[in-house]
Amino acid sequence: SMKGHGYEFSIKGDIIRSKNFGWTSIFNLSYNTNEVTDSRFKENENAVLVVNGGSYIAGLPTDYMYAYRWAGLDDKGRSQIYDKEGKIINADAGNNQITTKDLVYEGRTTPPFFGALFNNFNYKSFTFGVRITYEMGHVFRRPSVDNYPDWTGAYQGVVGTQKDLARRWRKPGDEANTNVPGLENVSTNNLNRYKWSDLLTESGSHVRLQQISMGYQI
Repeated sequence: SMKGHGYEFSIKGDIIRSKNFGWTSIFNLSYNTNEVTDSRFKENENAVLVVNGGSYIAGLPTDYMYAYRWAGLDDKGRSQIYDKEGKIINADAGNNQITTKDLVYEGRTTPPFFGALFNNFNYKSFTFGVRITYEMGHVFRRPSVDNYPDWTGAYQGVVGTQKDLARRWRKPGDEANTNVPGLENVSTNNLNRYKWSDLLTESGSHVRLQQISMGYQI
C-alpha cells in the first residue's frame, strides 16, 4: 500500500507589451512525493535487496536509493565497506553479515522538484522562444566499471571500456591512490559493493537549455 501527493505552481506575465515588440514569460514548479505505507519487507532481510532497490520499505518512497558505506580497497585490490559502527567489512564477508542498518540512505532517484521557464519574444512578424527546464533533489549512481571477469575468473567479450578501468588497482600499494577494484581477486561481493557504494552517488539536479525556436508569421 502507498500514498502520494503533489503540488504545482505556475505564473505567467507580459514583461513587455508594445505595438511591435512583446516579451512573455511563463514559470512553473512542480513537486511530487510518494510513500509506501505498508509492505511485507522485514528490516532484518538481506541488505542486498535494499541496496539494489529490489524491495519496497514502509515509510520510504518507491524510488529510494541506499548505498554501502565505502571504506576503500585492501592490499589485494578488493572492496571494503563500513558497518553502522564504523568497522570494516571485507570482501570475504558474506552478505548475511550486512544488515539494512549498515547502509546509508542517499535519497530519491526521481526528482521531487521539476519545472520549466518559457520566454517568448515577438517583433513584428518574427517570433523567438527559449525553454529552460530543471530537475532538483534527486540522486543517481555513476556507472564506473562493468563486464569485469566474474567470480570464477572468466569473462566473455570485451572487458569494460569505462575510463575508470584505467585507474584500477594493479599492485599492493595502489589502494592508497585509487578506489577502483583490480582485475585480480575478483568476486561478486568485491564488485557489487563498489558499484553500489556511496562513493559513486551523484546529485542529479540540473538546469538544461531544452529548446530554442524561431519563426516568422506570414
